[in-house]
Amino acid sequence: MSILDEAATLAGTGPVCDACLGRVYADRSFGLTNAERGRSLRVALGLETDVEPESVDVADCWVCEGESGRFDEWAERCVDAVGDVEFERYQVGTRAPPLVEENEALLREEAGLDADAGEAFKSEFNREVGKRVGRLTDTEVDFGRPDVQFLLDVADDSVETTVNSAFVYGRYRKLERDIPQTEWPCRECDGSGRQGRQPCDHCGGSGYLYDRSVEQLVAPVVLDVMDGTEALFHGA
Repeated sequence: MSILDEAATLAGTGPVCDACLGRVYADRSFGLTNAERGRSLRVALGLETDVEPESVDVADCWVCEGESGRFDEWAERCVDAVGDVEFERYQVGTRAPPLVEENEALLREEAGLDADAGEAFKSEFNREVGKRVGRLTDTEVDFGRPDVQFLLDVADDSVETTVNSAFVYGRYRKLERDIPQTEWPCRECDGSGRQGRQPCDHCGGSGYLYDRSVEQLVAPVVLDVMDGTEALFHGA
């Protein structure tokens, strides 16, 4: 069966939007979105049968249930979710609704295609929303360790945002004794500064064996500058 025969069978299963139709052939050709692939197939079918190409409203699609028309909306929600956090690299992940995944398998089955033909709904969602997030924020996608990760739960209609830690590297010169690298909590009071209701005799109530450390001098400054919530100091 030719691609056009397959496309005709797929389109005949009910209202299928261009993106869902084209996604079955996501591995064909380059530089096209799945919606463009789907529309191209409809035009080719129209030329072959000498009829006006069918037009399907995304909202009526039985496969994605209209979700393929919400890429812009999800991207804007990602930007809103991250707020004022400054970042340069990001990654988008999608938790697809089980019903949509089932519909995708049924669509391919109707045309006798492999269940994994083309690409999955969530892969397209990651890419299309991700491209829009990049344009809106002037940032780049990073599949390694991005500054910010977005998880789109389509079924729950929610965006989960994870802001990964920032690493600050530097060197210092230690010019006097009795200043440890890291905080040194008192072992007698476990850093509380109290023994019962009384100040700890061992640390004088400070909770630390030393009044100052490199961590105590540096970490608060970094937290303030980066508007952070927590810092972990590692000296080597």
